[in-house]
Amino acid sequence: MDPSYRGRVPQVPYSSRQSGGRFRLQPRTLVIALVLIVVVIIGFVLLSQSGDKSGPLQQHLSARLATLQKMTDEGEKNLKSSDLRELNARLRIQLSSDTKSLGDSFTETKPDKTITANEADTASFNSLKEAQLNSRFDDSYRTLIAHKLDSTTLLMKELYGKTQSKKLKDALNNAYKNFKQLEDQLTTNS
Repeated sequence: MDPSYRGRVPQVPYSSRQSGGRFRLQPRTLVIALVLIVVVIIGFVLLSQSGDKSGPLQQHLSARLATLQKMTDEGEKNLKSSDLRELNARLRIQLSSDTKSLGDSFTETKPDKTITANEADTASFNSLKEAQLNSRFDDSYRTLIAHKLDSTTLLMKELYGKTQSKKLKDALNNAYKNFKQLEDQLTTNS
């Protein structure tokens, strides 16, 4: 014990950092807190920006599949070749099945009217009508369907790369395999 305090209680030392009992932040603590807040805000922004942006591609694929279905319906009525009729029947069944499984996986349910109009492909239908009048329907149909299957599989590949949905990726993978198989059969039967 210090002898200078003879019988008195020594004073409790106080910190010079506390003035009037208020809490005061150190500059280093303040900087760390601000950096953490900025990092959290940037994280939320990046998370919100990284969503699935495949909606327009889903709409294009949906409209293209509907157009392809109409073309196969047209082919059913007008095809003469038995091999081509059989292939068209398999295509219609596969198209119906894949359209259903893809439709269940799409997040965008209905295609936009402008997308539907762009994918309607009236030129191809006019070409088929003209080919029917000139008795060349089977050849024109084979060429047109091969082209449509190719463009549809390319769109499926593009959508597969842009979507983040595992369910949609699985459906696209199955549909792609089915369409490629039908496309190969179409080219080998020509």
